Amino acid sequence: MKTYYNEKLTELINKSGLSLGEISARAKKLGVQITTSYISKLKNGHMPAPSFEISYILSEILNGDPYELIALGLVDRSQKESLELMNLINKYNKEKDEDDIFMDAQATIHTPSQFLPSGGIITKVYKENGVYQRLTIEQED
Repeated sequence: MKTYYNEKLTELINKSGLSLGEISARAKKLGVQITTSYISKLKNGHMPAPSFEISYILSEILNGDPYELIALGLVDRSQKESLELMNLINKYNKEKDEDDIFMDAQATIHTPSQFLPSGGIITKVYKENGVYQRLTIEQED
C-alpha cells in the first residue's frame, strides 16, 4: 500500500545509493537494530511507519530531514485512525450522513485538545538527568 512515509523513504534510499544491507549496518553502528527485511517492508508500504527513533536514524543515514519523515509517518497514522473512527461512527450512528461522520472524525483525530477541561491544566516540560519529562498541574477554578 502506498503511503507518504514509504514514498519518502524510497526516495531517500534511491538518492543515497545505499543497499538495504548497508543501511542496516550503519544503523547497527549507531546502536539501533534495523533489519534489511524491516527496511524493505517499510519501503514497500507493508508496515506502518515505525517509531520516531527508527525514522530519525533512517533519515540520518540517508541524509534526509528526520522531522519530515517522522511527520509523514504521523500523517499516515492519522489517516488510518481517521478511517477507523469514521467506520466506527458509521457503525453505531446510522442516522449521520457522510459529511457529519467525516467532520466528527477529523475534529476528534486532529484537535483532541478540544475535549480537555477549559483552563484547568498546565503542562510544564523540563529536562531531568538528560531526559525530557512532563509535569501536569491541574488548576482550581
